[in-house]
Amino acid sequence: MAQRMADEIGPAGRHRSPWGRSKRILPIRWGRVAAAVGAAAALVTTLLLVHNSGSEPPSATRDPAGARTSIVVSTSVASPPTPSPSASGPVPVGAVGAPGLSGSAEGSGVSAAPEPSQVAGTAAPARPGAGTDGPRGTATAGPAIGLSRTDVDFGEVESTIRVDLLGVGTSPARVRVGDTPGWVSVVPGQEVVDPGAQVPLVVTLDRATAPPGSIDLDVPVSAVDGSGGGDLRITARVSGAPGLSGVSAAPTAILTSGCAGDQGATQATVTATVVDPTGVLGVEVRTRAPDGQATTTPLQLVTAVDDRSTWSGPVGPAPTAGTITYTVVATDLDGRSSTTDGSVEVRPCPAG
Repeated sequence: MAQRMADEIGPAGRHRSPWGRSKRILPIRWGRVAAAVGAAAALVTTLLLVHNSGSEPPSATRDPAGARTSIVVSTSVASPPTPSPSASGPVPVGAVGAPGLSGSAEGSGVSAAPEPSQVAGTAAPARPGAGTDGPRGTATAGPAIGLSRTDVDFGEVESTIRVDLLGVGTSPARVRVGDTPGWVSVVPGQEVVDPGAQVPLVVTLDRATAPPGSIDLDVPVSAVDGSGGGDLRITARVSGAPGLSGVSAAPTAILTSGCAGDQGATQATVTATVVDPTGVLGVEVRTRAPDGQATTTPLQLVTAVDDRSTWSGPVGPAPTAGTITYTVVATDLDGRSSTTDGSVEVRPCPAG
């Protein structure tokens, strides 16, 4: 008991309060304090190691995509300063630099996507206009023209065909067209063709005046003081004027228009047969009465079989006696015409 009181009275573990009352406190355990500090240090170290391990680039084993793609960071671009170990948060994958290179974007917090030329197996896109030639391949130095085609075949029906002039030189070219017969024309849409331009060249065949049969001729087209061009080979088959036959009028004599109807006919009917493989545009009869009055009347189609057709129409009446002269004109689709003349007698009214 005395020992216990001595322990309580002793200075160890006691202190005196300002109010004169003593309070018991636990003895200081320095070993426990050291253990707690060591545990805290170990925890901080572990966190730093985990943070640093998350900043390392993914290996090919953990990231198959990393095993297939090699990213090279250009050393010409200034890298941001390396953050202090106290920086928190995960580092973006795109910001991880290549191991062993200084100035990498590791830990910058900004995803720097590599340029196409920096990715293995990817070619950089070409500049606009790089490696391009002229409008039709490599441009020719100076004035030069090209032709979209050189064969111009009109066949049996066509009369107008377009060919294109092409500006294939490095400077404007003035067009020169060679001589042509009067029934063929070759006319450019404009006299000068600029580089890269496309200008129409219209070729026309006048079938109405072209010689019948097969046509085959060459017309040169070139650039003045330049190069290019060529010969246009123009071919066609011209059938000639339509064949007109069997032209006749019935009756061959009529009465003047003042006669009574029961005295006789005051009008005749003319008939004609036309043969043309191209096609008939129309048939008409042109008449001149005894008093000099001229009249043109279209004939009507009666029958048509293949390239043969029959046409008919009226001639007369006439107010005075005399002779009505007429001309039957047949025109085909090429504009060619054939004519045949005839006449009808006009008699006065019978007496009584």
